[in-house]
Amino acid sequence: MSGDLSRWMQCASDIKNAQEYSKNPPFYKKLLSGDSIEKLAVESLMATKAIETQRYDLQQFIKFKYGTQAWEDLLRLEGKIRKDRAKAILERQRQRDAIIQYALLVVVVIVGCYILYAFIQYLLFLDGG
Repeated sequence: MSGDLSRWMQCASDIKNAQEYSKNPPFYKKLLSGDSIEKLAVESLMATKAIETQRYDLQQFIKFKYGTQAWEDLLRLEGKIRKDRAKAILERQRQRDAIIQYALLVVVVIVGCYILYAFIQYLLFLDGG
């Protein structure tokens, strides 16, 4: 049961993190994303409602089986774990996005330099020919 509970908490946390990430995606995600905003909004709402229902059922089960204090302890522990995990996930996403953005910048600069070089060679060819 504890394994199932931890997987459920991880999935609930992943859904929340995905919602936060989708609110402010990097520019290349905005340009390249094929999903519509409406589709993402509906999926997000459905996932959130399912999590709320499951959380209520879990709360009732734990309070009935172990008491109110066990539920409060679980909430405290869950909050700490979720906060730490969200921070780590967000940091990894930021690092990945920064790497991709810098890689794209390098490609643009290299292409720009090549175009400038070709243009200068073309002008020199006209003057020398």
